[in-house]
Parts: sequence; C-alpha cells; structure tokens
Amino acid sequence: MSDSTAFPPFLDDPGLRTDTLRVPPHSIQAEQSLLGGLMLDNSTWDSIADRLSAEDFYRRDHQQIFSAVAELSARSEPADAVTLAWPDDHLVFTTDGRIKAFDFRVLKDDKAFFPDYAIVPVVRTETLKANPGLEKPLNDLASKITDSVMQRLNAAVDVDKKSVEDVAKEFLNDEGLV
Repeated sequence: MSDSTAFPPFLDDPGLRTDTLRVPPHSIQAEQSLLGGLMLDNSTWDSIADRLSAEDFYRRDHQQIFSAVAELSARSEPADAVTLAWPDDHLVFTTDGRIKAFDFRVLKDDKAFFPDYAIVPVVRTETLKANPGLEKPLNDLASKITDSVMQRLNAAVDVDKKSVEDVAKEFLNDEGLV
C-alpha cells in the first residue's frame, strides 16, 4: 500500500501477537488496587482468576504477589498481607477462627506484650438511663463470650463461610439471650 494513511507494515502481519506489543500499564496504582482488593476480599478471586495471570502485571513484585494469592486460593487459605509476608508464621489473635482450621500453634505470650481482648460492654450512662433494660442483657452477653467461644464464632464465619448475622442469631438463641 502506498497510501499515506496505510498502517505500518508490521500491523498487516497476520502472525502478529498482541502480547509482543506490551507496554507498561498507565497506572501502577491500578495493579496495587487490584492486589489490595484481592487481599481485602478473598471472594473476589473467583471473579478474576480466569481473566488474569501473573504475566498481566508489569511489575515483577506484583507478579509474585498475584502468584502467591493464586497458590493460597487454590489451597482455600486466606490471602492477606500477613499470610503473604510470612507464609509459615502467622500473627493471629487468640479469637481467630482459623487457628484450629489451619492447625496453627499459638505461642505463649510470656512477656505480656499483647493486651487482653476480653469483651466488655461500653455504654454511655445517659443511654443506660434512657434504656433501663439494657444493662443486664449486655452484661449477660459479655459473661458468655470467652476467647474459645469467640474463636468458634469466628471460625463459623471465616472458615465455614456462614454469615455474621446467622452466626450471631444462632449464638444468641442457643445462649437464651433473645
């Protein structure tokens, strides 16, 4: 073609592969946002797993993170910043529902570094005065939630994938609090 509006000859090549035309993404922040979203909500993996691969990321570290998320998802393990940073050592709270599910061994805090996370009701005095029947049920609830109970409830949500609402309703009914 001698027309000045003709495409360059390499674009007429039927064997041309689009992956040879890769250019850096317009926004590294877009890659970071995608990876951050995957770590915040692991359920999004299913909607993108068949559309993206590690090679779709421009930065090598983003490719590695994406690959690690893919591996964790394939094993049905959570993909979060802690899991990705220390795949063999995890920082968890004593109420984390994944402790038993992933066979974590909780180390003793012999230095008392971490505070106690005991549940206690915190309510404004004017709210209690306006709702005199509120204090007893809140104290009853607080007395029933121990670390092991909270771990079991969290496991129902995080491991068994039950809704928070269903787990809470079941617990309150089982304990005779509603």
